[in-house]
Amino acid sequence: MEADVGNILNSEKDFSQTYVSTLEQNCRSTQNILRAANHMVSNNRSRKEKALWTENPEGETLTLYVGEDEEDEARFVVQKIMELTHPSSEFARSYRGIAVFYRINAQSRAIEDELVKRQIPYTIVGGLKFYERKEIKDILAYLKLIANPDDSLSLKRIVNIPSRGIGEKTIEKIEAFSREKGLSLYEGMKRFLKEEGFPASAKGKIEEFIHLIEELREQAKHLSLSQLTLSLLSKSEYLQRLKEEGTDEAFSRIENIDELINVMMEFEQGEEVEKVPSGEAVLETFLDKVSLVTDVDLYEDKGNRVSLMTLHCAKGLEFPLVFIVGVEEGLLPHYRRGEEIEDLEEERRLFYVGMTRAKERLFLSRAERRHTFGIGQANLPSRFLDEIPIDLIQLEKREQEDESLFDRGRLTQGTLTGWETHFQKDKERGHESITETLSSSREEVVLSPEGFFSLKVGMRVRHAKFGDGRVKSVEGMGEDQKATVLFQSVGSKRLKVRNANLEILE
Repeated sequence: MEADVGNILNSEKDFSQTYVSTLEQNCRSTQNILRAANHMVSNNRSRKEKALWTENPEGETLTLYVGEDEEDEARFVVQKIMELTHPSSEFARSYRGIAVFYRINAQSRAIEDELVKRQIPYTIVGGLKFYERKEIKDILAYLKLIANPDDSLSLKRIVNIPSRGIGEKTIEKIEAFSREKGLSLYEGMKRFLKEEGFPASAKGKIEEFIHLIEELREQAKHLSLSQLTLSLLSKSEYLQRLKEEGTDEAFSRIENIDELINVMMEFEQGEEVEKVPSGEAVLETFLDKVSLVTDVDLYEDKGNRVSLMTLHCAKGLEFPLVFIVGVEEGLLPHYRRGEEIEDLEEERRLFYVGMTRAKERLFLSRAERRHTFGIGQANLPSRFLDEIPIDLIQLEKREQEDESLFDRGRLTQGTLTGWETHFQKDKERGHESITETLSSSREEVVLSPEGFFSLKVGMRVRHAKFGDGRVKSVEGMGEDQKATVLFQSVGSKRLKVRNANLEILE
């Protein structure tokens, strides 16, 4: 259960005789980190007036990096970690003094992969490493079984996931039968269907499961790895069951599956795949690569590791050097929190907590585009960035700076991102200007996992109430997918795609 900030805000009203002593001195962070955090969180209306101060040195300004995508963002973070832990660095910190914070668990994957590549030890605080998460192990077990039907461990893991009515007793009977006949568990299942004396209902469920695996094995010969995985998610109803569950945990699992698809699509574009003759061989090569990643043991010094965690897990901790990744709309603030003031203020408080965990240096980063089920989508910078005084942030440039729709004019508008003025100015200039601005950007197709709805950034749409407009960004997937649309009549609106009934005009 989350803490209710209303209990604090109403405490003096509820307990009128209470004496309030405000603790404002911070002995952890530098002056610049506190100034940035205080200025940002002061935009919350529902808060006790309090400005933390410190006798600590002024310290370095905050660093902001804008990556091309999540992979580029991860490379920046890990490169910085390498620099800051090098003996020649003026900071020369150990790994244990560094933390990377993110809003959702799925964001850890890109960071983890880059850390493993650079042989930097790390730990996930309050959670599991990406490839140890249940849904990832489930899908990999399906793929292992497709690649090798004799893999009985993988079969036993997923034969009843999602639930298809094949109980433990049925599996025990088939195992005993297979041992007696000298067969693998999968071959034993096939033979089991022809045996007398077993319930017809059990046979029917086993037959459906075998049909599923055989169908996927046939598809593996001609589908790409990512297409095969999307097919198994659909045919097994794995994704649909998570959606029906509808809990925060289920949605987190969907986000992790989304990230696994991104890994596969990235793998498919690599040089290794060009040398592989068939789809089945690509599957086996991918599974071998994942096995190498998960088997790596980097942790001889169990205490000296970079800490990775969600912002929720960061409360009460402190680190000399802190990275907060994914500071962009849809992640921070997270789109599932909604646009209500209370929801945005809770997200702002969460960002504030993350910022004030840093003692000496604070690095913020975002990606210009992030992938959802392998499809890139352009992302706006977080509105919270504009609430940090521009003189407190140093922008770290990429080696090759590409101008993008969301970077244009960022540092000349008096704010870091131009988040608000970007929409307001377009509204003032009217439809013609909107068309010119958006058509000049690259069109990014954004699909939900089930192909629920397709939108392109820059697409012209019509809404029954708001009239004509153009799509500025698309966030999320499935029934929770949302789009920010700039309408001629009312300006920017963030809509739930499922309920918006948008008519695509072009």
